[in-house]
Amino acid sequence: MDKKKALTHTITGFLIIAFLSFFGSGVIISPFYGEINFIDEGQFGGWIAHMLKGEHLYEDIYAAYGPLYIYPFYLLSKLFGPSVFLIRIVLIVFNVFLAVFIAWGIIRKLRLAWYFQLFTLAMLLIVPGYTMRQGTGLLTILLYVYALEKRAVGWNFLPGMTLAISYLISTEIGIFTSIIILLFVFYQFVVAKNIFDVFKRSLVMFIGLSIVFFLFYWWSASEGWFWPYISTISDDLRTYSSIDLPNGMNFPNPLVLYPRSFFFLPWVKFLVSKEMLLYWLFLFYIIFFFYLLAAIILRRKQKNTPLIFAISLFGFLLSMILVGRSGHFPFTLSPLFILFAYFLDLLVKKWKKTQSYGEKITSTVLVTLILLFSLRILLIYRPHFIKLLDVPQAVLSKKNNPSYIGNVFISSSQKKDIQTMQNFVWTNTKPTDTIFFLGNEPMMYLLVNRDNPSRFDLPEVANTLEKRLELLNALQKDKTEYIIYDTKSWDVDGVSNMQRLPEVMKYIRSSYEERTLGSYIIYSRKN
Repeated sequence: MDKKKALTHTITGFLIIAFLSFFGSGVIISPFYGEINFIDEGQFGGWIAHMLKGEHLYEDIYAAYGPLYIYPFYLLSKLFGPSVFLIRIVLIVFNVFLAVFIAWGIIRKLRLAWYFQLFTLAMLLIVPGYTMRQGTGLLTILLYVYALEKRAVGWNFLPGMTLAISYLISTEIGIFTSIIILLFVFYQFVVAKNIFDVFKRSLVMFIGLSIVFFLFYWWSASEGWFWPYISTISDDLRTYSSIDLPNGMNFPNPLVLYPRSFFFLPWVKFLVSKEMLLYWLFLFYIIFFFYLLAAIILRRKQKNTPLIFAISLFGFLLSMILVGRSGHFPFTLSPLFILFAYFLDLLVKKWKKTQSYGEKITSTVLVTLILLFSLRILLIYRPHFIKLLDVPQAVLSKKNNPSYIGNVFISSSQKKDIQTMQNFVWTNTKPTDTIFFLGNEPMMYLLVNRDNPSRFDLPEVANTLEKRLELLNALQKDKTEYIIYDTKSWDVDGVSNMQRLPEVMKYIRSSYEERTLGSYIIYSRKN
């Protein structure tokens, strides 16, 4: 790499880190400013609170993510002390930066026009949800395509290792990436003139994968949580694929949502509604898939066609989670933004070269659809952009925050709620006592520095009968003195945990006395 390119990459990296440090990414306004998200940020706070007390992931804690995604938060909390500010720095600065760096490597390899490269970076930074969970899948795809191009056996070791790492960060990402790799390997066996060469490359990749998994097994088994990990991720995959999920957010049905009038404006609003954006997502993948398939069949594929085809498959598989979790729409968008930049570059070049009016019209329509879809996505987050104006003042302001928050500017109302609960817990319990928060606010375990008697810091995950009874048994066995419900806590899928956990609520009503403290309902165990 020459000095000019190195300088360009360094400046780009610095600007990305500066942007993330002060303006955050999507859901969280800034590391320095914005209300605490008691679920998205809070689950890391809950996990940290458990682990700092010597408990193990999966064995003592129900965690939906892989260990390599959670342990950096824990290790840095041991080093610097736990706080909301630290969680934000790791979650939306370093985590997102590494993921964007991987995407930057992909778009640089595609050799797109600089303005389309900036388009991708902007969308990945502004729209929430893109992290190292998707990033490790994209990195594995990028390294595997590099290995195919270089035709060097040793190169296959790297994608094998990153494939194993992707499993240990997010199991579903590991599965999706494995499907793509296996399809490519199968295709190579079909068309290869030397099958033994394909076998050697596949074996080297398997060795890389096996080494990482062996090291993980040695680590987790030595601490006694390997099999709880296997059990938890298996349960999590079944639950959130909607196989075992009793309460989920259904995929929107356009036959129910479409307007019953012939007026133009209601139909425009319907077509660009948040619900219909999910269908636009699948439409784009269908268009891209058939274009790439035609290019392969007609032998018009370009150098980067395998990479783009793999990213298209990855994005399509990723979007399958929307069938059971339509609220995770932003999480699925990162591959699409990379594809948008590639096809915008391709369509603009085609428009300039062709003399056919039909091809010019087709290119214009597709470019317009891509830009309108991207603009609609950005408009969803317009309240976020307005709040960014307050960031400079928030960074410079003096914070008199409750314990465990750190250098974050939060509203006086949220600060008051946290202080109210901290004062109540610290006055009425000892450090060794347990406490249970019935709402979806796992961050409270970190903020009040008390342990949860159960594995479920986020009670909504106890959504099957088996897990509800496990939670009930933990509360009964521990004889937890206080169970607390924040009436302002967010109800996942519009279903409160009072409805979601009927067996637990029956026990609470029979064994606890109820009173209120601000927005909190305090359930005190009867003598």
